[in-house]
Parts: sequence; C-alpha cells; structure tokens
Amino acid sequence: MTNYLPYDLFRQAMACIDWRDTLESENGEQSNYRPSRFKGTLEDMIDLFIAYPYVKNETYFVASTPKEKGNTTQGFVQFYGDSKPSFCAMCYFPKMEDIHTVLPIGAFERLPEHLWQERDAMPYSRFDRRDEVSIMDGEYVVFMDSNGSIKECKFEVNPTFGNCIRPNAQKVMTTKNLRVWLETKEGKQFQSSECLGVLSEKAPKFYEAYTKKLSGEQIIQSLIG
Repeated sequence: MTNYLPYDLFRQAMACIDWRDTLESENGEQSNYRPSRFKGTLEDMIDLFIAYPYVKNETYFVASTPKEKGNTTQGFVQFYGDSKPSFCAMCYFPKMEDIHTVLPIGAFERLPEHLWQERDAMPYSRFDRRDEVSIMDGEYVVFMDSNGSIKECKFEVNPTFGNCIRPNAQKVMTTKNLRVWLETKEGKQFQSSECLGVLSEKAPKFYEAYTKKLSGEQIIQSLIG
C-alpha cells in the first residue's frame, strides 16, 4: 500500500476526492508527499473520504443522537474533511456514527408540503390546550421565518435567552417528523438524490469516484500503473 507519492501524482489522486487542504509533507521532502495528520496509507485516506460523499464549504442540516447523551442535537453545519471526516460548527461536532439526518440546506425548499406545519402548531404558552397544538415545548424544529430563510432551534415557549420563535415562524417542522419521513422509501430516495446532487454540482470528480464505487487503491493504481 502507498504511503508517499510524487507531488504531481499525489495532487491527481487527491483531486479525485476534491481534496483541497494545504499540502504539507510529512517527511519534509519536496518530491514525495502525504498529509501530515493522517497515519494510514493514502489508499485508506481516499477510502475514508469516499465513504462520506459530502462537500466542503456547503451548508447541510445535520441531526444526531449522541449515545452518551441520548438527546437529539441539530444544526446547519459544514462538512470538515481531515483524518476523521466529520461535520462541524462552532459548538457542534457530531460523531459520524451518531448522525441520523443529513440534508443540504437547499433541499428544504423541495420537501413535501405535508411535513410542514402552520405556526399555530406551536403553543402560545405552557397552558395552551388548543387542538392545533402538536409541537411540544422543548422539541427540536426547523422553521421558515418571515424573510423566507430556513433556520433551526429547540422550540421553547419561554426561552431563557432571546425571543420565542413562534411570532417570526411562517411554518415549522419537527426533526422527529422529518426523520420518520426520511426513513421511508421515498424519503431515502429524496435524501440520496439531494446529497448526490450537491456532490455532482460542487465536486464532480468526487461524484464520479463515488458513483463508480472506486477504491483508494483503484484510484492510485490508475495513476501509477
């Protein structure tokens, strides 16, 4: 297996997964390169990236259920590719194995309308007993605000900090309902189509490697013969 490649071949191999990090040679030589923070082979590194077909610098909605906490956490975050590909945000670093929902932010405009609920689904107060109320205080939600922007948060009737989202939300969905739909046949197809659509547009070489089910070994062997 390969640990080092000449500079030009290394760049070609990394281009197959749209790897754009700064090149830093582990052995300090100018002729042979490898990422300084990765301990496995270059084949292993490419395999690791191809297992997660997401695009750096694109915004995704990610929801996870950490085993040690058991609570759902969610946010609009970006994919970070290093020796351990993951999603990241200023205060949100889910482990890949804990993630259950990944959608590009643009996908929310194309979700089935039945997933959205009107603002009246959120209670006015803790004592609101209207029949329309179906979203509970403390539930994680995604909502469209009065400006048409998609946002997310934990819905709180009386938040400790800031204002309740209810007056500014035009429509809303719970992460729970979104997750249930994404686990259906239609939902799985939608999620795959949306994620691969972004990959195809923003990282075409990566898309080709993923759809052809190429391995790191195949990619490198195609370069070195």
